[in-house]
Amino acid sequence: MNVLETWTGADNLEFKLVEYTPSILNDVQTFCEACAAEGIENNSSLKAMKFGKWGDLEQWHMVYHGDKIIAISGSHYYPHFHKDCYRIMYRMATLKAYRGMASAKMSLRKMQHNFCFRAIMPAQVDWALTKGATEIIATANSPELDNGGVMDKVHSHARNRRPNGKTGWMTLIHKDASVYNTKQDIFRVNVRDFATQEKIKFKK
Repeated sequence: MNVLETWTGADNLEFKLVEYTPSILNDVQTFCEACAAEGIENNSSLKAMKFGKWGDLEQWHMVYHGDKIIAISGSHYYPHFHKDCYRIMYRMATLKAYRGMASAKMSLRKMQHNFCFRAIMPAQVDWALTKGATEIIATANSPELDNGGVMDKVHSHARNRRPNGKTGWMTLIHKDASVYNTKQDIFRVNVRDFATQEKIKFKK
């Protein structure tokens, strides 16, 4: 198991950030079964997650509590803008019992309590950079498709804080794009770490 980080979250629970390797495939499948039971359709199976679709041009990061995965998100190549673009925060999901428990610290930035923003996002950016990314994006369903998920909160946060949808950490670059047959808004990710606001350092 490729453990990237361990930390203590809410209620003194211990978590670890893991980068996917084939040795933990059974754990991913168990996580999918838990998502199916909780009605998290996009993560209810490997097929629903499009797990493996991009081969070596995708990676998954997951958070464990004990011996089980409790949160997951993927990254993959996204050449629709240009040949060096990668998408992160794909198929984000956290089991309901663990939502909001990523951080033990009180924060006005509620998304710091989300496992993707607390731990997974920096690892995803780092992975994309190793692939030669010169642009990193995230997508969220267009407002009329709002389903109350985390990315909808991201969408609202990014579009409402400043005119033209700009914030320090994300920039709206394409509205109502068709992303794999779903209308979504596309955001350029400007920071490696949501908590520290550390800017992404692309290789020139």
